[in-house]
Amino acid sequence: MVTFFMKIFLLSLFLLSLLLYSQNFLLSFLSSSYFEPNILEFILIFFTIVFLQTFKYRILFLMLWQTLYTVQLLFISYFGSSVQSYDIYLFLTHFTETFESFIPLLLHFSTILLLSFALILCILFLSKELKYSKLLLLLPILSLLYFNDRPYNDLSIKLLHSLSQLDFSKNPNISKSKKTKPIVHTPKNLNIVVVLAESMRSKNLSLFGYDKNTTPLLNSIEPMLFKSSIYSGATNTDVSVPLFLNGAIDTHTIDLSNNLFTLASSNTFQTHFI
Repeated sequence: MVTFFMKIFLLSLFLLSLLLYSQNFLLSFLSSSYFEPNILEFILIFFTIVFLQTFKYRILFLMLWQTLYTVQLLFISYFGSSVQSYDIYLFLTHFTETFESFIPLLLHFSTILLLSFALILCILFLSKELKYSKLLLLLPILSLLYFNDRPYNDLSIKLLHSLSQLDFSKNPNISKSKKTKPIVHTPKNLNIVVVLAESMRSKNLSLFGYDKNTTPLLNSIEPMLFKSSIYSGATNTDVSVPLFLNGAIDTHTIDLSNNLFTLASSNTFQTHFI
């Protein structure tokens, strides 16, 4: 009888592992990436779940684990790539601005959030206490497996690796390319004015359908000159502005050779910054 119940117990944990791991396959729908399943990776996750059943707060651990998947899927659905250590750094140092940007996108994320909620209910139903103190010996082995240099495909393990690489002392990798930019001959008497309306959102401009008349002068200009589907490089000023002025999409790879003023100066413009 004990053996029978143990089989049922392990089967429920296997099912729970399968449900968690299957979230990786959503990559194909959320981005151009493709998830390649790995049987050893799945076995690692399964034994981790079995191991967690020995803890009093096993439900909390499993819910935190599900949160790792949820965070990754939310990030991928919006940015098309998984979370990197610097993304975590920006989140922790710009907490308020990140949430201000997240709240208007709740409808966009509703499917993923509902899926995550359903899986949390599965965790509550399938997780059972397992009293085998010898399983604690698995902890050092599991730690070595999670934090080695082997590339894992599973989204939760990837996020754990990103957390382990988090370093608040690092600065963005600002470089200057040795490649010479081509000189473009510009017509004489040409003035270019770039107005950076930082913190402005198209949804609050009457030019793009906002119910209050917030852009009375712009409304009279030819509408075809304006584009509403323009996205900032980051949710916070101190990151988005440098990205814009340096033609970059990643704070790790800012190349000063692409700097707007450098390019202008190399093409015989006089530059001024106000």
